Amino acid sequence: MTFGNAKHKNGGNLDYLKALGIELPPPEDGSTLYAHDLLNEINNFWKRYKMASLGLEYVPIDHMELLLTYPVSMCKRDLTDTLKTIIALCKFTRPIGLSKHTKNPEEQRLMTYLEEHYPEPSYEELSLLFNRSKATIFDAINEKEVVAKNQVAQDQARREARNIASQQLIEEERQKLLDEKQKKEQSDKRTNGVITP
Repeated sequence: MTFGNAKHKNGGNLDYLKALGIELPPPEDGSTLYAHDLLNEINNFWKRYKMASLGLEYVPIDHMELLLTYPVSMCKRDLTDTLKTIIALCKFTRPIGLSKHTKNPEEQRLMTYLEEHYPEPSYEELSLLFNRSKATIFDAINEKEVVAKNQVAQDQARREARNIASQQLIEEERQKLLDEKQKKEQSDKRTNGVITP
């Protein structure tokens, strides 16, 4: 997610959310849409983008990514539940395990970097990205705030659990290799006539 005056681009909103382990709604099938539905959405977005003076070069790419993944929701006049959820996830998703109040210098540097390069998106930025009014974005976030925050917490807890399990497996395999190596060394010493306890 690259909002604000972000200096770096990390592949778009959806890729950013996926990279953080956030489970997104399933992609939509756009086969029920007409070409003019898609063209109207692109045209309306492009007019708004050209008039906006935010200097957000990544927005057309991210908007297209949303349009390709959720074409029905993006083309509908009213916000779908899917789009409301994605908007709220964009607003509330941040890297896990970091607190602004940490005393760890390494974490403080990382938080400073993330705040400078990947700040929380403003309502104006989300409004442009999703091609909706700020009031609509505000309403969607208010409606889905609890759901989004709970989902983010659950997804991050699952990711942490997978990381812990992965570390445990690595440690178990490392210990097995060490045990096998020790057994082989003892076996080699015995076959060479040197017996050790």
